[in-house]
Amino acid sequence: MVAALFIILLFGMAHTDVPRLLPILGTGPSALLNSSLTNISLFSEILLFGLIAPLIANQAKLFGVGFYSIIIAILINIALTIVMILVFNYIASARLIFPAFQLARLITLEKFIQRVEAVFVFLWFFTAAIQLSALFYGTVISFAQAFRIGDYRPLSIPLGVLVFTISLIPTSMTQAVNLNDFQISKYYSIVVFGVPLLLWLVSLMIHKKSSEQNNE
Repeated sequence: MVAALFIILLFGMAHTDVPRLLPILGTGPSALLNSSLTNISLFSEILLFGLIAPLIANQAKLFGVGFYSIIIAILINIALTIVMILVFNYIASARLIFPAFQLARLITLEKFIQRVEAVFVFLWFFTAAIQLSALFYGTVISFAQAFRIGDYRPLSIPLGVLVFTISLIPTSMTQAVNLNDFQISKYYSIVVFGVPLLLWLVSLMIHKKSSEQNNE
């Protein structure tokens, strides 16, 4: 998948126009920071590391794998965003539902190799299947741990039916993307980062209080 994105970025560079990237900070640092905090939920799937970490045999390499994975993901997103703006400009890029797909449609090699985006669509579907499987696994594990259920496997079918039922609420793909990207995603950061941070602070307070009682 990384190789596919690299190919898309490489061929997309032929259609770039540097002035489209200006002004660098857009509408200003404050607006940029506000938008960044709102969209930080793009990295919410990092919480899966907390569920997968206990299953990794070599715990010594866990930090390195997680750290470099995040760095690579950030660099890919930065490169893709820059190329998208250089090719389509900021306004058009913000309106695209699948920006990378639009970049893939620009890939041509003379006149006999065109419309190669179908190959990338297959790769994206394969990647999406892995992503959805990991997220569903995280959901089942989290539910089982929250209610102290020893075996999570019996929860797979009922939660799968529930997820499938919820997926039928949007009437179209456009509505689903709009619901996720422009409405629900605004509150992802509160749930994904706010709740764990709050629980961490509470645990620190409890630990500090218990330590003071033991010292007395």
